[in-house]
Formats: sequence, structure tokens, C-alpha cells
Amino acid sequence: MKSLYILRHGKSDWHTSVPDHDRPLAQRGERAARFVGQFLSRANQTPDLILSSTALRARSTATLAASSGNWKTVIQETDALYDATATEALFEIAKVSKNVDRLLVLGHEPMCSSLVEKVTGGWVSFVTAALASIEFPIKSWSELSPHREEWHGKLIFFIPPKLFTKNDFPFVKQKK
Repeated sequence: MKSLYILRHGKSDWHTSVPDHDRPLAQRGERAARFVGQFLSRANQTPDLILSSTALRARSTATLAASSGNWKTVIQETDALYDATATEALFEIAKVSKNVDRLLVLGHEPMCSSLVEKVTGGWVSFVTAALASIEFPIKSWSELSPHREEWHGKLIFFIPPKLFTKNDFPFVKQKK
């Protein structure tokens, strides 16, 4: 069984005059990234690997989530996830080692929503910092080849950032 987490970067700061790729996170985006990290840790769902877009807002989201969740997770940046389609994201996912059981893909819209639809058949609308969890009955990520016609991914949860309140996740059992 493999678990795929899809995370859209946190809210970015539009008040800067930098190219899109270099746009930083807004304060709200930083806060949401920290909550995602804490949430996954408390849910005992720490990713084994993070594949992140190279955009500053995505890299910052990955770093803040990992730091806040106290993860020892490797963050692997790839240009392929910046402005990617769902199919292009699947090419990147299929390259991941079969030793990785929990993979977090951190990217942008419309890739995040399209990826969920492609692998589950369901649709969700990714606002910034939204998080989806999908399970697959597979042994290797290469089984998610973009050339397949059908996948059997099961959407386990979809959490928009409004459900993350200040260090309070009442729907997650705390670790003892």
C-alpha cells in the first residue's frame, strides 16, 4: 500500500514585484504550512519523501511543514512540478523509489486538482494549502505510470486550510 499526499503551496504574497517563480509566501501561507506539518505528524502520517516544485512559495511550504512537524524527510525539488499537468506529475511520481511508502507532492493549481481527478476519478478544488491523501493498492510508484488508463486510488481525506485552527486538530487523535 502506498500513500500519496498532494499539497498545494501556501498563500503567496502578491504585494511583491518579483517573477511568479520567485513569489514568497504570505504570512497566512506560512501559518498554514506549519499547521499542515503539525497535522501530519499528529496523525502519524509523516511523509518519507517530499517532491516539491522549485517555485519559492512551494519550497518554503515544504520547509515550513517539515520543520513544524519535526520531520526528517528529504525535500527533493524539481522544475518538472512547476506549471505541471497531472500527467507530468505522474511521470515524476513514477520515478520515486519503491522504498518510499508515503510521498508528498507539493505543487500548484490546476495540477493538484487534476491529479486527484486522474487517479481517483473524483474532483476536489485545491485552495492554497489544501491537502489530500490518496491510498493505492500498489507496491511500486512505477505502477502509477501516466500511460495507464485506470488507477484505483482511494481518497482518504481532503482538508482545506480553514480546518486547521491554531494548534488544535480535534479530529486527530493525539500521540501518547
